[in-house]
Amino acid sequence: MNDTLMRRGLKLTHLRLIDAVATEGQVSRAAERLGITQPAASRLAQELERMLGAPAYTRSGRGVVLGPEGAALAQRARRILQELGDAGRELTEIGSGRSGHVRIGAVTGPALEHVLPVIRMARISTPGIRVSVEVGTSDMLGPRLLDGDVDFTLSRLPEGYDPALFAERPVATEPVSLMVRQGHR
Repeated sequence: MNDTLMRRGLKLTHLRLIDAVATEGQVSRAAERLGITQPAASRLAQELERMLGAPAYTRSGRGVVLGPEGAALAQRARRILQELGDAGRELTEIGSGRSGHVRIGAVTGPALEHVLPVIRMARISTPGIRVSVEVGTSDMLGPRLLDGDVDFTLSRLPEGYDPALFAERPVATEPVSLMVRQGHR
């Protein structure tokens, strides 16, 4: 049972069948679980046995018992099917935006006022998303954005850059006050 199984035509349906037979203990129940007829399951089992070069299972009383080759393949089939299921879920999460890595650049004020509260909420609602924040000046973050090192920034247009290089949308105004110490003359 090495890479020759693939060359001999091992398919996902064979792995599903041996896993279902191992779980159900009967070919008829395995077929029902897979949504196929018992004759179709028997044909798949015969194909599998030709590839294994040994019986996958033997009939016994009211069910079947996996042989050594069938048991070995069933154990790995279950892991392979679980991995494929996990991969499918992960790809769905990535495609729907519920998983991945978001890299944010922000100047100090917006980083504290806007980014950190949003990150806290995102960790609860979308735990599959990793967030990293890079805090710096607008002049430092602009080139990082253009190079693809951050996905977006909360900053001003960097000095000396053509505004046409960026898609920009104002999201807040930053209050600025003239302040002096009490008693200043």
